[in-house]
Amino acid sequence: MCNERDMTKLEAYILTRPKYADDRRQAYADWALDDLLTDVIAEMEKPPYYISGEEEIPITDIIEAYIEKMRHFRNIANPGKKLMFQIAVREAESLNLLFKGKDNNEAD
Repeated sequence: MCNERDMTKLEAYILTRPKYADDRRQAYADWALDDLLTDVIAEMEKPPYYISGEEEIPITDIIEAYIEKMRHFRNIANPGKKLMFQIAVREAESLNLLFKGKDNNEAD
């Protein structure tokens, strides 16, 4: 389940994350975060469970699914495109650590 707090944390990460010196790498990172953000927003816009009957997906599950998708694309990509998917994996893994840390703190 994605909520406003998750979106706020995600937006803060996007605004404060380290930038790449290389414009091409930065463009790949921006693309990856935009793509991942699309998946998160789609989950947030779903009707609640009591209306749709579909289970809500935690943001960490969305991020992990994105990582697996990008790893798959990296594995099948032409050599010239592998960097794009590697950067997408790296950005998503950073976000995953950020949100996994949130989950660990809430359990205390």
